Amino acid sequence: MLVDGAPEGGEDVAGRRNEAAVRYRERVRVWAGALPGAAAVRWVHGVRDVRPYYAAADVNVVSSWVEDYGAIGVASACGVPTVATRVGAISELVDDETGWLVAPGDAVAVAECLTDAAAGRRTPAARDRGFAARARAEKLLDRRSLSQDVVAALHEAVRGARSWHACSGPGRSVPGCTGDRKNEFTRRWGDYCRTFRRCGQGPPAASATVSSVK
Repeated sequence: MLVDGAPEGGEDVAGRRNEAAVRYRERVRVWAGALPGAAAVRWVHGVRDVRPYYAAADVNVVSSWVEDYGAIGVASACGVPTVATRVGAISELVDDETGWLVAPGDAVAVAECLTDAAAGRRTPAARDRGFAARARAEKLLDRRSLSQDVVAALHEAVRGARSWHACSGPGRSVPGCTGDRKNEFTRRWGDYCRTFRRCGQGPPAASATVSSVK
């Protein structure tokens, strides 16, 4: 059973039609239809709540060439281990304890991992992998801890901006703020400015304040 979160028409959650996604899905369908055992495969589209499917699954498979957490975060939160390629952020969620990692494009390795998962299904080892996947998702993806990390990062950015203005602002000279320390402030402020410009915003103001994120 192959489950797709996109509606049959290919629209995303905002109602925009993704023509490229529709074309690619149809190419995969045609290709897969010619493979042995194709009649035993069921394609399910337009699924908004994937939890019942993960509850019935023994393993999640992500064979992407480029990927962030994606479906792995959802599968892990549902206690399902993952067979995945070692790309992007995947290795932050998947390791030998929570699943299986393979090199991108290595179909043989994926097949071996699936064989291993099938041989060990419903065993204590399989359950331990599921528990470990869930624990890793709670540790890395919990909204409460993530909001605290965001607030801490914003505070650090503001402190950096204020320090740079105090140390290297026009016509300013602070005792002890010379040499390596001044260069470090300048470098960090440059990093902040480049980050904000990439986001289409101006650099942070020295007087910026940070309130709590809910």
